[in-house]
Amino acid sequence: MKSNIFGIIFSVLVSVNVSSNSSPKNVKKNPIERYGYLDTLIEDLQSQKWGKEEATCLKQLEKILLNVQNSTTWATWIWDSMQTPVGQLYGSKNHYGNYDECLEFPWEQVHPDLRTQYCMAHITLGPVDSKLDEVDLFGHVENYLRAKSKNHLKFNTLAWGICAPVVCEPHSVSKLVGSMFRQTHLGIAVDKPEISLSNCYIAGKTEDAYNFGYYFSWSLVAFFIILSLVSTSYVNHKGLGSNGMAYFNAFYIPRNLQFLSKVTEDDIGPLFGIRVMACFCITLFHIWILTTTLGVTNSIRLDKDFEPKKLTMFLHLEVAVDTFLFMSGFLLIKGLAHNGFKTFNPLKVLVKRYFRLIIPVSIILLLAFRGLNHVIQGPVRNDFFQKESDVCDQHWFDVFLMIQNYMRPENMCYPVLWSVSCDFQLTVLGTMIAWVFTKSRKFGLLFFLTSFIASIVLPAAFAFTHRDLSVIPPDFRLLDNYKDSLLGNPLYAPTHYRGGSYLVGVALGYLMSIYNPVNHRNILSKKFSILSLCVLLVMFVEFFIASDTIARQGNTAFVVALYVSLKRIIWAGFIAILVMLCEYGTLPVLPSFLSWSAWVPISRLSYGIYLIHITLVTYRINATRSPLQYDLINLIVHTLGVTVFSSIVSLAVWTFYEAPLGNIVSLLLKTKPKSQEIQKDKAVQNLGDLKKIEALQGNVYEKSNKL
Repeated sequence: MKSNIFGIIFSVLVSVNVSSNSSPKNVKKNPIERYGYLDTLIEDLQSQKWGKEEATCLKQLEKILLNVQNSTTWATWIWDSMQTPVGQLYGSKNHYGNYDECLEFPWEQVHPDLRTQYCMAHITLGPVDSKLDEVDLFGHVENYLRAKSKNHLKFNTLAWGICAPVVCEPHSVSKLVGSMFRQTHLGIAVDKPEISLSNCYIAGKTEDAYNFGYYFSWSLVAFFIILSLVSTSYVNHKGLGSNGMAYFNAFYIPRNLQFLSKVTEDDIGPLFGIRVMACFCITLFHIWILTTTLGVTNSIRLDKDFEPKKLTMFLHLEVAVDTFLFMSGFLLIKGLAHNGFKTFNPLKVLVKRYFRLIIPVSIILLLAFRGLNHVIQGPVRNDFFQKESDVCDQHWFDVFLMIQNYMRPENMCYPVLWSVSCDFQLTVLGTMIAWVFTKSRKFGLLFFLTSFIASIVLPAAFAFTHRDLSVIPPDFRLLDNYKDSLLGNPLYAPTHYRGGSYLVGVALGYLMSIYNPVNHRNILSKKFSILSLCVLLVMFVEFFIASDTIARQGNTAFVVALYVSLKRIIWAGFIAILVMLCEYGTLPVLPSFLSWSAWVPISRLSYGIYLIHITLVTYRINATRSPLQYDLINLIVHTLGVTVFSSIVSLAVWTFYEAPLGNIVSLLLKTKPKSQEIQKDKAVQNLGDLKKIEALQGNVYEKSNKL
C-alpha cells in the first residue's frame, strides 16, 4: 500500500516537472539572460567619454536600447535594420544591414524626434603583417585577420552599416560603432580597431535630389526628341523648301537610323564583329573589376579560382581597348586614302573628330551626374558615386580639353574617358603624319617610322628603369583599387606610351588602301589561311599566358621592358593579321561570321555602348542593398544584360542627339553657299540637300567612326 502511494506521488511530481519544462510561458527568464547583451552595450556606451554636445545623442541611444529591451516596436524597428558582421573570414567585407528599413521609418512624419540616419562605418582590424598559408589553424584568429593570400586577398578591413539617431554627429556614431563592435566575435579577437565614418544618409532628406541640373538635363533630352520628331514630320510631309532647311534635315530620324545598318563597298566587314566582341570584353572586364572593388561575399572562392581556372589571364583584357585605338588609326588613314591622299584641311579633320568624340560624352556626363543623381541611392553611394560626381564637378573641363589621360587617377572624371582623350591626341598625330605624307611621301614615311620607334622605346625605357611600377598586378591589388593599380600605372593612360596599337592601324589602313580587298579577294590559299589562323590562335593564347607569367612572377628589367613595350603592338598585330586573313584569305565560316549583318548596327553603336555601360554598372553598384557575389555565370549573364541595355540607350542617344549634332557640325564646316548661288529650282535644291546630308554622314561616320 505504501509503495503504491509513493508511486502515485512520484508520478504526480514528475508530470508537474515535465509540464513546467514544456511550457515556456510559465517560466520567468532571468533578466541577465534576456538583456545581457543590451545591458553590456549600454554600460560600454556610458563608460566612454561623451562631451556636453553629445549628451543628446547618448540619451537617445539609451532610449532606443531600453525600448529594445522592452520590445517596443519603434526601437526594435531601428535595431532590426542592423546586422552583426558575418563571413569576414571568407572574404565578405561589406555588412550593410537594411538600408531602406533604417531610412524609411513609417512613423517619421508623426514622430520626427525618432528620425534616424544610416552611416557606413569603415573598420580596420590592424595592419597586414603575415601570409595566409603561414597562419596556424589552432592559433589566434587575429593572425588570420592580419594575413593576406598569395593573390593579395586581405581580411583586415570591413564596412558596417549602422542605423543611428539623427541627432548624433559622426564622431558620436563612431563611439556607438566601437561599442557594438566590442560585443561581436570579431571584437573579442581584435582589441583596438580603427574606425572611420563616411557621410551619413539622413531619413527624409530629399531637398538636393531635384535641382537645376536634374531639370535641365531632362529638359534638354525632351527638347532634342521633340525637335527630331517635328523635323522628321516636316520632311515627310512638306519636303525641303530652301537650302537652310538642310539643318532640319540633319534631325531626320529615318536617314540617321539608316546609317546604322548601311554597309558600303569600302567597309571592312570583319571589323564589325571584332568591334562588337572587343566591346563585350571591355564591358565584362569593367563589370568584374568594379564589382570586386566593391567587395563580394565569397572572396575566398575567387582567390582559390585564380590559378586553377586561370582567371588572372582575364585581368589582361585591359588591352582590348587597344582594339579601338587600332581601328581609329585604321579608319582615319583609310578614309584619307580613299581620296588618294589629296590635299586636305587637317584642321577640319581634327574638328570633326573632336565633335565626333565629345558630342555623346557631353550628354552622357550630364545625364549620369545630374539626370540620374536622385535615382542612384544606396549604402555605398557616398563612397563611390558621390566621389565621382565631385571629381567631375571640379575637373569636367579636362574632358573637353582632351587631357583626361594625363590627370592623376583621383582627378579623372568618368575614368573611361581617358581613352577618348588618348584617341583624339593620337588622331592629331595620325593627321600630322598624313598631312606630311601628302606633301612628301618620303618625309611622311620617315615621320611614321620615327613615331612607331618612339612608341616602342619610350615605354621600354621607363619599364627598364622602373620595373616594379610598369606591370599591372593581376590579383586583388587590381580588384581592390583599380584606380591606383590600373589608371595609376604610369604606362597605362598616357598617349606617348600608347601609340603603338594606333600606328599599327595606320599601317594597315595604308596597306589596304594600296591593295584594296575588293580587288584582291582569296589571293591566299585555303590551306595557308587555315594554317595561319591556327598559328595565330596559338600565339594569341601564349600571349596571355606569357603576360600572366611576367605579371605574377616578375622578371628581369630587360624582359619587363620588352613585354611592356611590345604587348600593345602585338595585340594590334593579332587584330591586323586576323583582318588580312579574312579579307585576303580563303577562310571558311569566320569571315562571314565576323561580317554578319547583325553586327553592323551594334558595332556602329559601340562607342555609345562603351560610354554608357559604365553608368549602368555604377548604378547597380551604388544602388546595391546587399553584398554582391562572385560567380562566373552570373558575371557573363550580367554583362550580356548590360550590353543589350547599353545598346538600347546608345541607339536613343545616336538617333536624337549624336547623329543630328554630328550632321550640323559637318554642315557648319562646309563653305556656305552665297545667296545668288542658291538654285531657284526647288526640286533640284531638295535633291541637292538630300545628297549633301548623305555625303556628310558618309564622311563623318563611315570614315571617321571610331567605334
